[in-house]
Amino acid sequence: MKSKNGDGVTSMRFALAFFFVFAVVPSFLAFMGWHFIRGQRIAGLKDSSVAEIQQNLLRLRRDADDRLYIQRRLNFLYGNLAEEDFKAPVIERSIASFREDGFGFINFRFFAPDASALSLKGQSETRRAMLQKIFEALIQPDTTGKNSLLLRYRPFFDAFIGGITPSEVAQEKSSLLRVMMNGKPGHFYWNTFHAPEPETRLNGGLLAYFSESAMPENMALEHLLASINDEARGHRVYGLIDLANPAKSLPTKIELRSRNFSHAGLAKKISVLRNNFEALDESEDLLLVTEFFTPDKALFCLELSPKGFYKDISTFLKILILVWLLIVARAAVGQKIVGESGEGMHAKPVCFGLSLRQFVVLFAAVVPVLVILVMGAQYRDAFSRMLSQETFARLSDRIESIDENYQVAVRNLESIYQRVSSLKVVRDLNVKGLEELSVDLGRKDAISRLHIVDRNGNTQFAWPAERSSSDLVKKIMPAISRRIFITQRGDEESLQDKVSDMMIDSFADSFADVLGDTGASLLRTFENLGRVNEFWLADRRHYVYTSFVERGNEKDPWLLYIWQGTVTFAQRYLQRQIQRNVDNQYLKDDPIRLAMVPRQRSQLPFPRDFNKYPFVGQMHEQIVSTEVQQYMVDSMGGESWLIAAAPLKRVPDYMLFAMYPYNLIEQKTFWLSAMIYLAAALCVASALVLARIIDRI
Repeated sequence: MKSKNGDGVTSMRFALAFFFVFAVVPSFLAFMGWHFIRGQRIAGLKDSSVAEIQQNLLRLRRDADDRLYIQRRLNFLYGNLAEEDFKAPVIERSIASFREDGFGFINFRFFAPDASALSLKGQSETRRAMLQKIFEALIQPDTTGKNSLLLRYRPFFDAFIGGITPSEVAQEKSSLLRVMMNGKPGHFYWNTFHAPEPETRLNGGLLAYFSESAMPENMALEHLLASINDEARGHRVYGLIDLANPAKSLPTKIELRSRNFSHAGLAKKISVLRNNFEALDESEDLLLVTEFFTPDKALFCLELSPKGFYKDISTFLKILILVWLLIVARAAVGQKIVGESGEGMHAKPVCFGLSLRQFVVLFAAVVPVLVILVMGAQYRDAFSRMLSQETFARLSDRIESIDENYQVAVRNLESIYQRVSSLKVVRDLNVKGLEELSVDLGRKDAISRLHIVDRNGNTQFAWPAERSSSDLVKKIMPAISRRIFITQRGDEESLQDKVSDMMIDSFADSFADVLGDTGASLLRTFENLGRVNEFWLADRRHYVYTSFVERGNEKDPWLLYIWQGTVTFAQRYLQRQIQRNVDNQYLKDDPIRLAMVPRQRSQLPFPRDFNKYPFVGQMHEQIVSTEVQQYMVDSMGGESWLIAAAPLKRVPDYMLFAMYPYNLIEQKTFWLSAMIYLAAALCVASALVLARIIDRI
């Protein structure tokens, strides 16, 4: 039998070993593991936040030019009006809304198709006659192809908008021009409204003008900051610090999660950063990112540092470790080594009501449980990244599919034209039937122009009857028609035909900037019979289909021309794809959403309200500058979406956006997380059952 002194020494050693194994080691491992995970999480969140903030600050710096910002807003107003009926109630409502948005300093004047001034609420009534003369001169090149009024009315231009020639103003439609108004700097804008294809008649127009002194200081930046801060929803605060006069900084009140920041304090901190050639400052609970704006101003963003959140968790973990140390220490001190057999030793509760054997078994089970949880978390993150990559690939495939299927739509258009060329109303030149056919095809966006020409090059039927470019078409159509009959039907070439060939080459070469093709390539386009071909005319791309219409052996064939604007057809094609996608948005089988954005920002996207999301402008600019597909995870309608945007090869005037709801990926990762937690729970349950059984052995 051992002595009591020996039993005490043995019990003390056992208690120390028990405390070291079950308290010190797991506490140390838990603390080091948490420190490692915390460092990784904070570094990842910081890197992603800083990158996103820097992109937003650069965008603010780029878009903060007041003139360009007002120009974009005027073009957006114009785009909205162009989509609506050009009537007084619509115009007045749009002007009122525009002024409510902070643009009350801009003067408007709207005009009818005959250049007469419209009487509308909300527009300026000053200098009505002078503005009418200016607008009449500006639209003359578009309506008649002449510019005599630009010369005749130059005194009106000089008196109202000096510092720029009338021809320069006419060429800069939809641009906000810097001019001199009454000897002071000002700005001038004009645009025209046209009926949609195939009519394209003039519906009216507008002039907008204002003095530069009337424009609020930092107007663009103030609007942009309000928009981006509203989108941040208190998570971040973007602003502008005036280092020379902090009281003029934006926004007027800097508040982040119930914490107020003084402009003077931020100005001092940003000055220190600038002197040290730094742009980033990180404290224990705050992240500050800055961007150069002007020598005495700086853009900034404040964001609560993720360190604050993880610091609170670290404090909670330390409390848990301390409690665990106390519990294990109490259990270790209470241990007694009794006798050689130690029969009561294993049945006596030592911790949490567990016997020593049960405690050891449960502790041993903790290791596989922790392995399952840690490895499971890593696998879940990798699984989430894999799903995101697969989704981005799926979005890219959808965009590419729509782009490639455009060729199918063109071939379908070609088959429609082939059927038209074989119709009886075309062979018999049934004017009434041709009118009805043309209107029906025009309503379906299949044609914008239809011509039937005889062997001599004379037009037998034309739809629509009048167009703004009809003079240009009349000059080239007879000669092209005669050339086709000569090359395709073997007609004898007369002296007049030779003169016509020379005329085509000379005319095409002289007006290459208008036609877009030389004489030879222009003829090849029309000579490719029975196919839809593309060519340039008046700075626009067109599809043209040329075919002979056989009328029997005893009658000369007709030559059929069918035209369609390429941009118009492509726009309708994309709109149909997106509208079909919108109609199917509640189908679970296809959660992808689509949108189209024109390269020209003055035009509206489809759906029309898609421009309200900040990521649209950002991705648009990246695509324009790189011509490479872009990816992003951003918020839309209060939810996170995976977004892919790409330029289109077949439809170069537009770019296509494809979006996938991120919550569907989160649902899949949620079930994976549930399976991981279930596996860990089964391990714990198995250990509990084994612990109860082992005490009875």
